[in-house]
Amino acid sequence: MNKTYYPWYLILLFAITLLTACASSPDRYLNANLEETISAQNTQIAHLSTQVAQQEQTNNSQWDAISYLSTQMPFALELITPIPPGVIITRTPYEPSDQMIRPTFTPTPSASIDIEYPPDMRTGIEEIDHVIDVMMNTNIDARLALVQFTTTACTTKGGLGGPPKCEPGEADGTIVDAFPVSNGEGHFARSDKVQGVFDFTVRGLFAVYVVPEDAYRTDYWPAGEYGIVFTSEDGGSPQVITLLVEDGLIVRLEFNPGWPPFDLVLGKSDEFILSPIR
Repeated sequence: MNKTYYPWYLILLFAITLLTACASSPDRYLNANLEETISAQNTQIAHLSTQVAQQEQTNNSQWDAISYLSTQMPFALELITPIPPGVIITRTPYEPSDQMIRPTFTPTPSASIDIEYPPDMRTGIEEIDHVIDVMMNTNIDARLALVQFTTTACTTKGGLGGPPKCEPGEADGTIVDAFPVSNGEGHFARSDKVQGVFDFTVRGLFAVYVVPEDAYRTDYWPAGEYGIVFTSEDGGSPQVITLLVEDGLIVRLEFNPGWPPFDLVLGKSDEFILSPIR
């Protein structure tokens, strides 16, 4: 039998080739796995990009819808919500855009919707109705006849709140007569200034409520038994004027520019004789 002998260098070359193939196989497998992972991630990114684009389109549609509702809100307000005295609402035509369109509010001398009770509306409670009668007229003397001054000690301390401030020549603790008034912060009117406090015109009667027992009150800041609420346009801006009444006399006066006044007044009491009109 003849034996075949291969040159030594062919055997060496074969061995080297075999070792190289074995060493490179794991790299090929790793590269293949990496390429597969990258491909899957690219697919996921493309899917997420599609979702983001769809969401942006939805957001744009929602903003257009919000803009449309915003421009139509004044129309709804004209039907279901009273407009403040001295204010009308002008509708802005709908034109979708990237920015939200807001309605335009234009002051005018008169309101298009009244929120007050008819001029002859009364409660049937004599002491309240008398105050309403007087306030619906502009007779200052008749109004001043209803004023109940608070008799209390004055203070020389500075700052907001507290008892009435002592006037020049009055020592701390001097007993004085003062009428409490609030127009954002409390203060007191002496007898020579109180006429100016009541020099205003009411538009109409808005509400009458029973003052809660837990309402804040002190010897110099009475809470009254009833709250009689009027609307006014003095100064060109709508406001509510509340008279706190006890035993048929006005013990405190509040001016508040908050408008519309429904929530403001409804928060005053849980018991209404005449509820606010919407």
